[in-house]
Amino acid sequence: MGEVLPRDEMASFGREGLLEAARRYDPDRGVPFRRFAQYRIKGCILDGMRRHAELPRRTHEKVRALRAATAAAEGMFEDTAAAVAAGLQGTAADQRLADHLATLATAMAVGFGAPTAIDDNGARTIVCEDDDPEQRLAQVELIGMVQRELARLPEVEATLIRRYVLEEQPLERAAASVGLSKSWASRVMARGMATLTRRLQAAQ
Repeated sequence: MGEVLPRDEMASFGREGLLEAARRYDPDRGVPFRRFAQYRIKGCILDGMRRHAELPRRTHEKVRALRAATAAAEGMFEDTAAAVAAGLQGTAADQRLADHLATLATAMAVGFGAPTAIDDNGARTIVCEDDDPEQRLAQVELIGMVQRELARLPEVEATLIRRYVLEEQPLERAAASVGLSKSWASRVMARGMATLTRRLQAAQ
């Protein structure tokens, strides 16, 4: 980040994530604390960068994409830990990994191409800022598909994806808006993103 954001400041964001992970950690789930905490640490660093740094547009897009992917990864990790602990192997394990990577790719693509703003009628709309006409068209088409498929998801899943990924709300606020804890919201959002991934794949 160079002079945009001091390393010490990013480290302080990471320490906030570590403290949050320590508060939320439940050893009964069978998840190692180190693996559990890394998602919260990364997420808090990315949230802090997004909130506190005057980032160039391209850098902000990358931070937004990584933030979306980190949240999806955290939720999927918590959801799949039991299956891994049970000894998932072979083709089933390969398929779970493929699904996981596809979901992360979707989260990053949606996060990267989905800045939003309020239009003249007070409604939230997608703002595409890419200078390349082909990239701009691809982003508009992707977000159009995402918006259509979001309308088909369960309301809670769609709301979390819209508010956290598209509108860049803090996960705590997005979770509170649907009456969920932050941890549970992360898992629900990851499931919604996995469903969204499957439907986008089928539509291609």
